[in-house]
Amino acid sequence: MVNGVTLDGFYEALDAEEVDKHPDKVVKHTIAHWNMCRKAVSGWPDFKLASPFRATPYTLPLAAFPLSFQEDVSQSAACGKSTRLLPTSCGASTANMSAASARMR
Repeated sequence: MVNGVTLDGFYEALDAEEVDKHPDKVVKHTIAHWNMCRKAVSGWPDFKLASPFRATPYTLPLAAFPLSFQEDVSQSAACGKSTRLLPTSCGASTANMSAASARMR
């Protein structure tokens, strides 16, 4: 059975034998192709592989940003998803939109 342990061993073998300059990329491509075959090939084992290379996600807490930004985030969340930077339907005035556009230039 192919799993995370198998992928770790595959990476270690590629690295030790210096088969490729970027063994991590070979493993990631192998995972991608496995997962594509899972969907496209009849009878392929129906389990999804994931990368053994786990990056630690890095994010700042909202409190680390200026209060004005925190308020904008709160307002945006209250309004729901929108494709506009400052949706007028959520209380942003035309003057605020013009000021924001000017700051972005």
